[in-house]
Amino acid sequence: MKDIPIELSKKSLTSNTKPLVSISCITYNHINFIEEAIKGFLIQKTTFDVEILIHDDASTDGTQEIIKKYHKLYPNLIKPIFQLENQYSKGVKPAQFNKKRALGKYYAICEGDDYWTDPLKLQKQVDFLEENEEFSMCFHKAKVIDVDRGISENIFNHLEERNYTGDEILEKWSVPTASVVYRNDISLKDVSKLRKNILYGDILLFLQLADVGKLFCIGEEMSVYRLHTAGATNSKNNTHLRKIKHFKALKSIFYPKYKKTLNKFISNYSFLVSREAYAKKNFLNVIKYSIISMSYSFSTFNYFFLKWIKQKA
Repeated sequence: MKDIPIELSKKSLTSNTKPLVSISCITYNHINFIEEAIKGFLIQKTTFDVEILIHDDASTDGTQEIIKKYHKLYPNLIKPIFQLENQYSKGVKPAQFNKKRALGKYYAICEGDDYWTDPLKLQKQVDFLEENEEFSMCFHKAKVIDVDRGISENIFNHLEERNYTGDEILEKWSVPTASVVYRNDISLKDVSKLRKNILYGDILLFLQLADVGKLFCIGEEMSVYRLHTAGATNSKNNTHLRKIKHFKALKSIFYPKYKKTLNKFISNYSFLVSREAYAKKNFLNVIKYSIISMSYSFSTFNYFFLKWIKQKA
């Protein structure tokens, strides 16, 4: 007879409870979102124990007070870290704080501005990974809400219930970060020397996991991804030059794997830098970055150059 899943908020846990799953939530100034994220964790119904690791990167908007309220209600379930100084601004990746203290065999991700909607999300994903040891990661479809415009987007509508390769993840943004559950007990490629140039740590993680196992997508929408101008993905610091460094770092880490795909990205963003230089009448950089773009992928440069010419005509 199978165990009946019990809602996390109703479980009797002690400080010595050994979790099967560690939920990692990274948050910063998410006062309008964090409560919905926490509630999405608490409604999960599981046959196993879970810990909720929340790292707050010195929020100044009242986010910490909301986390403290729920920590007081569920002290053996919710385990927060409250930074006194913002670590991200110092070049420190906040995700590492939760990763180092996670006790679970599985690691589930949900940043503070996203949330889970299906109470059986974790149970479905862990059941799959328990039954399929060759898979290192399980993810699923997600609904996308553009907070600033108040509309839904179709970013993840292309996802199907099947295996995915690293190339597919690179070519098209295919993994909603808040949908990911992966094995926390496997060794990943050491990338410490190049991590400073990585702009999107989730993409790096997914490619590392693709190196050690298969990736599977469940074709159900079980979470919500919020798209907003204050989010990390849309940060003003994510310039074209930083993106070039990001893709060059990925190329160095995984070479020769993904070489063709990464060259296209480097070519694309180099062309965009040359366009910005053209607008500023910096013709030396126009020539420099056009040559760089062509050297990585002439076909990519040619495609975007002709498209640009048509737009200007």
